[in-house]
Amino acid sequence: MPRRRQNRAGADAATGTQSIDRAVMLLRLISNHGARGARLSELAGEAELVPPTARRILKRLTEHRLVAQDPDTQRYSLGALTYELGLASGFKPPIIAQVRPLMDRIAATLGDTVYLVVRSGFDAVCVERIEGSFPIKTLTLEVGGRRPLGVGAAGLALLAAQSDDDIERILQANRELYRKISRLSADQVRADVAKTRRQGYAIRHDGITVGVAGVGMAIPNPGGVPYAAISVAMITPRLTDDRLNDYLGLMRGLPARLAAGRR
Repeated sequence: MPRRRQNRAGADAATGTQSIDRAVMLLRLISNHGARGARLSELAGEAELVPPTARRILKRLTEHRLVAQDPDTQRYSLGALTYELGLASGFKPPIIAQVRPLMDRIAATLGDTVYLVVRSGFDAVCVERIEGSFPIKTLTLEVGGRRPLGVGAAGLALLAAQSDDDIERILQANRELYRKISRLSADQVRADVAKTRRQGYAIRHDGITVGVAGVGMAIPNPGGVPYAAISVAMITPRLTDDRLNDYLGLMRGLPARLAAGRR
C-alpha cells in the first residue's frame, strides 16, 4: 500500500476511534444527569468539546435513538434504544438478590432511601434503590444513574476499597468531572478515601445536593476486591449518631451471611 494511502487509513481510523470515544463519553455524561437531562452547553463543557462538535455527535446519537431531546426544554436524556439494549443483554447483577432483603431492612429501620451501586470502570452505577417511609425523599440517584467513583457515599466506600494504584488512576481520570459536577476536588476525594479507610465506612455531606448526607459501606467480595456498596441518603439533620450506628450494625452482619451463602 502506498505511504499516502497508509497515512490516510491511519488518520481515518484515529478519527473514527475519537468519534466513538466522544460519543460514549457523552452517553456517560447524560446518564449522570438522570431523567431531568442536560443542556448542550452543560454536556459540551463537561466533555471539553466545542458546542458544534457536541451538537453534531448528539444529533447522530438522537437519530439512532440512543439519545432523546425534549422539544420543550431542549435537554438531552438517554434514548429508548439504551433501554432496549439493556433488556436484550439479560444481565442482572446477582448481588441484587443477595442483598435486597438487607436493603429492605435498612429502609424499614431508618426510614430513608437505600442504594446499591456497583463499580463500572471509573464510575459507580446505581442498580437498585429502596425508598423508606420518611416523608422527605432523598432520591439523589436513579436506578441506572452513574457518578464518578468518590462522589457519593457508596462510590466513596467503593473507591476506598480499591488498591492504591487503582485509586490514583481513578482520581486522575475523574479529576475534571469532580470539579464540574460536584463540590469536590481530586485532592479532597483522596483525603476522604484515607478517612474512609480509617473508620471503615464512608460519609458524604453535600457531595452534589446541598442538604443531603449519605453513609456507605463496600460489600465484601470473597472472590477479590469489592465491586458493590450499599449506602443510605437522608436530609443532613437525620444523620445522627444513633441512625449511623443502626446502619453500621445492620451492615456489619453482611459478611457472615454472604460467606454462608445466606440472604
